[in-house]
Amino acid sequence: MLYLADKKAKLFKGDYKPVSLYLGDKKVTGYEYAEQTGEILSFERTYNDSAYIKMYGKTVETGEGEKSPDNPYELKSVGDDGGFDLVSSWRNLIPPFTNDYTVTLQGVTMSVLKGGQSVRVDGEFTGSSPGGRISLRSVAGRIKLEGGVTYTFSAYHVGGTYSGMSAYLNKVSDNTFIASTNFKGTGVQITPSEDTECYIGVVLSVGAKCEDAEFVFQIERGVSTSPYTPFRGMQTVHIPYTLRGQGDVRDTIEYIGGNRWRHIQRWGRKVFDGTEILNASTASSNEEYFGVYTLFENTALAPLIRRGYCSHGGVWTIGALGWASVGSGFIYNLNPYHFLRLPRTIANNVDEFRAFLIAEHAAGTPWTVEYELAEPIITYFAAPAPQTYYPYTQIYTTATVQPTLEAKIRVWEGNY
Repeated sequence: MLYLADKKAKLFKGDYKPVSLYLGDKKVTGYEYAEQTGEILSFERTYNDSAYIKMYGKTVETGEGEKSPDNPYELKSVGDDGGFDLVSSWRNLIPPFTNDYTVTLQGVTMSVLKGGQSVRVDGEFTGSSPGGRISLRSVAGRIKLEGGVTYTFSAYHVGGTYSGMSAYLNKVSDNTFIASTNFKGTGVQITPSEDTECYIGVVLSVGAKCEDAEFVFQIERGVSTSPYTPFRGMQTVHIPYTLRGQGDVRDTIEYIGGNRWRHIQRWGRKVFDGTEILNASTASSNEEYFGVYTLFENTALAPLIRRGYCSHGGVWTIGALGWASVGSGFIYNLNPYHFLRLPRTIANNVDEFRAFLIAEHAAGTPWTVEYELAEPIITYFAAPAPQTYYPYTQIYTTATVQPTLEAKIRVWEGNY
């Protein structure tokens, strides 16, 4: 399809797919590339196409006060609770309703119109009900909202006449109220505390009148209300990996074409339970601290400055600070063996150190170390290409700890 406006043109191939037009070897119009980096990406002027995506891992420490063996922190990373989903979608997240859905209550009928994008309400409510109101529930209009994410819910009147009505969201599990809004596209913000499946409906007060009133609904991520647009699509690609990272050393997931993706792991993780082989260390022990050493395979070595995380204290290298400067925590070594240290008020020998590790693991606060790998581990896996949608695409993930997303997408040239 070719659309002309002045001397500019939007050029599409088939179902809004990208194509360029050349006169000889000179490009006249077509697509260009747009790039963005962030946790949530929004692109205008997109085609029905696929995107280049790269995701960078992140680890965060959560806790209060000074981190120590007596006050361990929790280490959380992208997808460490079973992986995460990469989502690409159109602005409006509400999928089409079931086309043949109809409900009638006390003289008022609500039905889903052809195509499933709008509902029609017709009738007059003059009867009695608890609170003097009735609710028409669209059991077909369901959507799952993510916990901790802010959405804007809006509704629009697009045909017929009405009075005494509003739109609402209720929780599917127990029919409890979530939010309501008028039909003027004003929008109301929602931030569920947990993942919540909800349904969409309309509420009529006593005396409400509807004559072939038609309404549409929109839920979008964020706090702004956009003009209504119908749902155009949504794709979810499950990423079955954890992405850790710090600074410029991060695990990555990258789409490389076809249905192929590449995972590069640059970080290792060790959770101690007390069954490990521990050896007393004279080098890392002194009057204040007792140290043990154990084997960490494929661990980056000192003396270079090494990043890392330790739930029960700091992370050090021999070359950076020396033995005298370190306290409790994890210490990089010059060989595959690395060191853990505790104050002598907690452990004076290997058996006491092991008992501490066992107790912390049993308490649900295991001594955990995340460390740079000496050599990255590269894995390839199959998953669908990340999709884009005409003419707007939003890309985000369902991870609790958000990765940094990097995307390169074809968009049509100009702002027309």
